[in-house]
Amino acid sequence: MVANFFWGKRDGKKGISWIAWRDVCKPKSQGGLGILTGEELNKLGLIRTCWKLRENDNLASSIIRDKYLSNRRSVNFDRGSHCWRSLGIGWELLKKSLRWEIGSGKNINFWNDWWIGPKPLRQMCSGPLQEEEENWTVAHVLNNDKQWSLNIPSTLILEIKNSERIGEDSLVSNWALEGGKMDSQSILKVLRGGEDREGDWDWLWRIKSHPKLSLFLWQLWWGRIACNENLAKRMATVNPHCCFCPSSIETPDHIFRHCIRATEV
Repeated sequence: MVANFFWGKRDGKKGISWIAWRDVCKPKSQGGLGILTGEELNKLGLIRTCWKLRENDNLASSIIRDKYLSNRRSVNFDRGSHCWRSLGIGWELLKKSLRWEIGSGKNINFWNDWWIGPKPLRQMCSGPLQEEEENWTVAHVLNNDKQWSLNIPSTLILEIKNSERIGEDSLVSNWALEGGKMDSQSILKVLRGGEDREGDWDWLWRIKSHPKLSLFLWQLWWGRIACNENLAKRMATVNPHCCFCPSSIETPDHIFRHCIRATEV
């Protein structure tokens, strides 16, 4: 539906899809327009619903949060209604952003919970743990000056030993903005598999021009404008040659560089 709207219709017929929709939905730096796919919109909506369940203080949110979600490491979303199972998809995605802020340290698993560094310590260390180490809490390690069996990155050892413990343990999200709002851009980076790194297309969007011109330049850079060569490939015309240069195929490059009309400009 979105693709049909984007490419337009004429005389009741849908327009030509010049560029594959999966490419249109890529980030702008990677040659797309950054349009959200249906799957991304659905996941974003599910995450937003779970976010409201965690953050809102209304009665319904409080009941669901206290009964099913409050500081629990595993919630059963496999059984129940379609809405509940769908909510589980959003909850699993939201959990990737949840990090423990140390209070007493009694509720935080030293190895498997994310409380220090860029991810849980267990994911940064290789090798087997001793059986008793699996269940260590942060409080147990710091209060008893425990010695661990795996090699923790040296940059984190000092940070672990100097960790302040005030108040109660709490889960916070990396996707939180000031005022408790959700950072949708950070979520999209996760859904799309990483950082929105710079690419070969950034120069195009730095040009200060009318949006319609920018869109045309984007389509031209793909080589997918409505020239006779492209129209012939889609059976929209039978003659791929330039009307001014009958011996030349009308390609995007020909139109703007080699056509006799282009050389006159």
